Amino acid sequence: MPINYAQRRQQFLDALEGQAAVIPAAALMQHHADVEFPFRQDSDFWYLTGFDEPGAVALFLPHRPGNSFVLFVPAKDPTAEVWHGFRWGTEGAVAEFGADVAHPLEQLEALLPDYLQGA
Repeated sequence: MPINYAQRRQQFLDALEGQAAVIPAAALMQHHADVEFPFRQDSDFWYLTGFDEPGAVALFLPHRPGNSFVLFVPAKDPTAEVWHGFRWGTEGAVAEFGADVAHPLEQLEALLPDYLQGA
């Protein structure tokens, strides 16, 4: 039976009772100067999103119908993908993971206050 992340997100949004939640993904952990430990996603982030890339941030905004699930994800970078593997980017975050809106991670600081306004 496929995992229904959308159902999990809706249950979480309902439990928030109008409050916003910001949940960061796990980060890559350095093992040596040029080697990382194998990546393991943060359990809470994975449970709600299914998104298995480091450094992302999920916003859950029940006060914003139609934009209640927002992902900030690392931008696609073909050079980095050679070393670290495929990245979904903003288009994949929407198409494959059901985000209402996705932005490059670099825009988090600029856009976060607007998303949280009214929460």
